Amino acid sequence: MRRKEDFPLQKVTLVLYDGDFARLRDLHPRLGASKVVRTLVRKHIQEVEHRANKETVGAVMYGESFHESP
Repeated sequence: MRRKEDFPLQKVTLVLYDGDFARLRDLHPRLGASKVVRTLVRKHIQEVEHRANKETVGAVMYGESFHESP
């Protein structure tokens, strides 16, 4: 049974290593592989933004310059 998402979805093409999507589907049959991938991507973005915000606040508080490493 499909559940409604909290946020609008955008269909994209994502190239994964051979067998990874099937393995996610096998590991999480109730959630589904797509939901797992969406959740991983969302958490990664939140963590990166959180770290960037902490660096920005530190730089502003201590007068440091900051930039994102490649």
